Amino acid sequence: MTKTTPDTIASTIEEMVRNGECTITKEKSGVVYEIKPTKIGQRKGKSASIKEINDTIADGIELGLKKKKYRKREDLPDPSKPANDPANLRKKPVTLRCLPELTVAMNRAAERDGTRRNDWINEAIEEKLKRDHPALWAEYAETSEPDEP
Repeated sequence: MTKTTPDTIASTIEEMVRNGECTITKEKSGVVYEIKPTKIGQRKGKSASIKEINDTIADGIELGLKKKKYRKREDLPDPSKPANDPANLRKKPVTLRCLPELTVAMNRAAERDGTRRNDWINEAIEEKLKRDHPALWAEYAETSEPDEP
């Protein structure tokens, strides 16, 4: 890290969290006091940067990350089942088989776009639906709930 202003530290932490390189381990009322590297962060050699960041944010730093909003039990499609039951999940798991070269290309594209592979694939599917099947896309967009409030 070159400059250690609160803004640069906050944006560095936000980027590392989004990229899955670290997790927030100590946080209270939106103020972060400690982060730790994930396995991805360790592979990318982020541990030293994270130690330096933790030394700097010992007194806390506010981030602009959005907190995940959880649905209340009564808002679940099937309130009698646990929230993680397939009937209550907003996103359904899909098995996808790809050529190894295509998987590598998707991983690289997602990394360059600063997103996860799953999100990158979802965006690609949305673009294809909008372009080639606008009626299906309109039907989907009409019935789906937004991801974020």
